[in-house]
Amino acid sequence: MPLHLQRVAYDMVGTNELVRRCLELKKFHVHNMRGIGPRSCCALLEVVIRGNTRYIFGNSQLQNPISEGIYTNPHMRCHGEASALITALDRLQTELSATRGDLAGLVNRVYIEMSPCAAQCESMLENVNPNLTVLYSFEHPNEVQAWENAATALCH
Repeated sequence: MPLHLQRVAYDMVGTNELVRRCLELKKFHVHNMRGIGPRSCCALLEVVIRGNTRYIFGNSQLQNPISEGIYTNPHMRCHGEASALITALDRLQTELSATRGDLAGLVNRVYIEMSPCAAQCESMLENVNPNLTVLYSFEHPNEVQAWENAATALCH
């Protein structure tokens, strides 16, 4: 089943909580973390556990650990949505093992600055939840320059 894609405004002061939180976190990270800039794609997952909604941020420049011995560097960087998902899985691992639950249905919505790339991220997101809603503000790859301009303006 394909993802439910919904285009939304790139607006840090708008009414869409998922977008607003993601862009606030992006701006904070750009100003407070070395190596993250306005052109680092960001995503925010909305995760519901036992009726409580949590938001988990991901950024394409965050390093995620990988198994040792596979690559020379034990960390990898991935697109914002992949990074957000990996972060969510890491944070949920302890809680899920205690309740013997699984990820299915916990992630209902995600906001990504750019639409998920068809090559990798779209299929990864489809595996999270067959009813996943993906909000985005810019079309990949056709609006990369518009996103770069908007992200630079947001973060300065």
